[in-house]
Amino acid sequence: MKITFPIYFTQSIVKHTITWIYILVFLLLAPTIKNHAQVRDIALSSTSKKAISHYKKGEKCYISNQFDDAIVEINRSLTIDDQFIEAWLLAGDNYRSLSRSAEAIMAYKKAIAIDSTFFPAAYYFIGNLLLEQGLYGESIQYFETFLLFDKVRPELQLQVLDKLAHSKFGNFELHNPKNDKVSLMSDSINNESDEYVNFIRYDNAQLMFTRRFIYRDGLTEKFYLSDLQKDVWQKAYEWSLQWPEIDQTGALTISQDGNNLYFAACGWDDSYGRCDLYSSSFINDQWTEPINMGPTINSNGWESQPCISSDGTQLYFVSDRKGGFGGSDIWKSVKLNDGTWSQAINLGEILNSSENEMAPYLHADGRTLYFSSTGLIGMGKADIFISRLDKAGRWSKPINLGYPVNTKDDEINIIFNSVGDLAFISSQRHSGKGGFDIYQVLVDSMHRPTTVRFLKGIVRDAITKKNLESDYKITQLEDESEMMRGQTSVSSGTFVVPLPSGETYSLLIEKQGYCLHTEHFDLLKVIDNKPFELEIFLQPVQIGSTIVLNNVFFDVNQSELKPDSFVELNQLVVYLKNNPAINIEIGGHTDSDGEERYNLVLSSKRAESVFNYLIINGIPASRMIFRGYGSSVSVATNETMEGKALNRRTEMKIIKN
Repeated sequence: MKITFPIYFTQSIVKHTITWIYILVFLLLAPTIKNHAQVRDIALSSTSKKAISHYKKGEKCYISNQFDDAIVEINRSLTIDDQFIEAWLLAGDNYRSLSRSAEAIMAYKKAIAIDSTFFPAAYYFIGNLLLEQGLYGESIQYFETFLLFDKVRPELQLQVLDKLAHSKFGNFELHNPKNDKVSLMSDSINNESDEYVNFIRYDNAQLMFTRRFIYRDGLTEKFYLSDLQKDVWQKAYEWSLQWPEIDQTGALTISQDGNNLYFAACGWDDSYGRCDLYSSSFINDQWTEPINMGPTINSNGWESQPCISSDGTQLYFVSDRKGGFGGSDIWKSVKLNDGTWSQAINLGEILNSSENEMAPYLHADGRTLYFSSTGLIGMGKADIFISRLDKAGRWSKPINLGYPVNTKDDEINIIFNSVGDLAFISSQRHSGKGGFDIYQVLVDSMHRPTTVRFLKGIVRDAITKKNLESDYKITQLEDESEMMRGQTSVSSGTFVVPLPSGETYSLLIEKQGYCLHTEHFDLLKVIDNKPFELEIFLQPVQIGSTIVLNNVFFDVNQSELKPDSFVELNQLVVYLKNNPAINIEIGGHTDSDGEERYNLVLSSKRAESVFNYLIINGIPASRMIFRGYGSSVSVATNETMEGKALNRRTEMKIIKN
């Protein structure tokens, strides 16, 4: 398979350096400039004809991109006249073109030592090369010296000030590192090819990444998985998606429930542009044929690097289409009620710069966004940033994650585990195996997302035990706000949702012909971060069917409803109004503590409180009765605190249908 279009980068991805000719155009030293001699438009500084002859030959080689040959001629020139300023400057240009930065810096410094005002741009060249090498402190000196010269156009001054800001930021971060611990992942994950981290499963036990490597006559990208066993990541294996052999795919992400995946593909027959976004669903134990996500998401430009929110309703991606702020920007599309995707919108100039933003990643908490940028102030090349969503729906000004997560090299992708204390990044560092590698980061608390615990549920018929497609809704109890809603998988009856820590939640499961089902989750104090995994058995609507109202609460020895109960009771009101043929009994139950006569009275009063709430909210009293059972009908032992908590409950039983 041959990759003709880049998946992970725009075709003009990262302009690490501005070409020297481009810089010179901005200097008010000559109307047109092709070489250093023309800068001053005077005779060359050497009086040696032989040195000048070799210099001219080197100049022709340089213009023809024959850099090695040019250096040979320049060295001959400098052997004859080591005070030949133009030759030192041309040597610097050639070394820089060959990525021999240390030698380029040396050559430019030689020219400055001979005459510090002969060619001011040399200070910029040196500063830029030092910045690329992460020698921030020294680069600051050269940028600041360059800005002291008078004949510098305002446009170039702004560019130099931007570079100076990068140098100062990098210098500060290098001397004030964060407490993050960055380590290269093992050979089980990385090799000499490029690895880009894509996704970690909700239980933090499986890592997905893209590997880009040379294959036959070009580059190809394939998807790989690695499993975590006994705290060790196992040897990665290729993930086959059961599609016919397809060219040019990459940058994959998958929904938390494992039922939908999104990826970029380039040059396909139904493409709108160079690279488009596609989706596939897991149905009947196989992935469906990929479909183009359509013109509301794709354009005649380049789209890639999708990220799907945990609830599956928001798609973030990058595009270089018209209407952006620079190279590639971050865009967003929302899933509408009819299942289609809205017209993509740009996330705005708060997040997007005049250069390239890449690899957006929205954590499962739904409010913490990470992405990579070459245009925001960083340590060099591409850095990773964080932005948080406030209650008004606005993204905060991005913050650079700093050193050691970011370095002078490229940092692109980042993903987090559900806890938020462990991240994985893709970085092109000299310490790696080759190209981009995946590094593991133990994250300091400053830039962590909100800890979440994932809930994985499977819904079944209580009698037949068959999987059921049903509706679910998560509500935050304190402010009664709905967090998310959706449907369980058609084939498996499963759903996976994140529950951010520090709150209490109600889960409601509904399906026509079945009793509603509720669960309660208290994450005010997180004891551990293992996923909740529940089997939920829905009771068919029939006489005798009983459900526990898990989110109806009372204070100790009190019968007045707590406000946290209203979410669940309002859901019960809706259910009863939608099922007018059902008559119910509200039953109150206690544990065995205290005298039984007292327990009977207390449980009856609590059931009556629910009864009265339902009447006030429009349910006729003729459809309901209430009864207190005290501790006479236990569902668990009264010998443990956990058992007693289960016995203290309010139930709804169908008595007529």
